[in-house]
Amino acid sequence: MTPSPSPTQINPGAAIAACVWPGLGHIVGRHHKRGFLIMFGVLFLFISGLLVGGLDCVDRKEDSLWFIAQAGCGPIAFAADLINQNVIKKLPEEKRLLTVNPTHPNEIGTLFIAMAGLMNLVVILDALAGFPKRHLPGRPERRTASS
Repeated sequence: MTPSPSPTQINPGAAIAACVWPGLGHIVGRHHKRGFLIMFGVLFLFISGLLVGGLDCVDRKEDSLWFIAQAGCGPIAFAADLINQNVIKKLPEEKRLLTVNPTHPNEIGTLFIAMAGLMNLVVILDALAGFPKRHLPGRPERRTASS
């Protein structure tokens, strides 16, 4: 007879940490390897989107529906939007046309960043759900009366 899995507890601290930085919630929950893999995955998608489409991909004023999904990345999405609004949008039109790609690469970059945000939302929910105590390193497994 296999033992039943330990119940998980809701962990709001890990969820808040996951909102601040991708993967940090799992690192706080002592799942370091999983946290670093999540961090790599979300940041890889986010940075790839910026490299493919440019900083103009994150734009809460012109692409507000896309930004809702991109905001799931946390403060890095808001920082990219802040740079876009205060630096790129304020360039003269002829210089701005040299830095902004209005074709398909911009759309692909927008999609990459939105996927990173949605993936991080799932990770935040996973961190909020908590972690089974029997999987935490360094803690001995408790025996119950039935075992």
